[in-house]
Amino acid sequence: MTALRRLAIMAVQCGCLAQVQAAASDCYAIQNIDRRNLCLAQANDHVSTCYSIQSADQRQLCIATVRSDRSACYSIRESDLKNQCLAQTQAQSSSCYAVRESDARHACLARERSDPSACYSVREADARQFCLAGVKRDRAYCYSIASRDLKSQCLALTR
Repeated sequence: MTALRRLAIMAVQCGCLAQVQAAASDCYAIQNIDRRNLCLAQANDHVSTCYSIQSADQRQLCIATVRSDRSACYSIRESDLKNQCLAQTQAQSSSCYAVRESDARHACLARERSDPSACYSVREADARQFCLAGVKRDRAYCYSIASRDLKSQCLALTR
């Protein structure tokens, strides 16, 4: 799995998605169109934006998380993403244990348990900061993220 793909998965499943909507304007700085649309859908809580996402798995994840409806998770083909989606929409950490990629698993557990200490097990620095921002609900962590897209997404989805 590429570093960019891993970051995208981390951005999707980190605790920031469960936060109260923040400044959706930060989403517009995201270069990747699918990630921008995911950010906008989640920040504005509008499922209609999910249908603009090209990637079928990301589209289903968006629909599931915005609607809080786990049935959309079952259409996701990528197993780690499906398990993260199930964990998030069920608000249960048990599905996190099925996530094979360790950074994504730790971030999933941190989010579902509201346990920032699990974020420190995330090895990739940007993903760790994103995780901490979401779980601690503190956007100050977003400013330490080097990836411009991930930083913008973090700022948009964290109070």
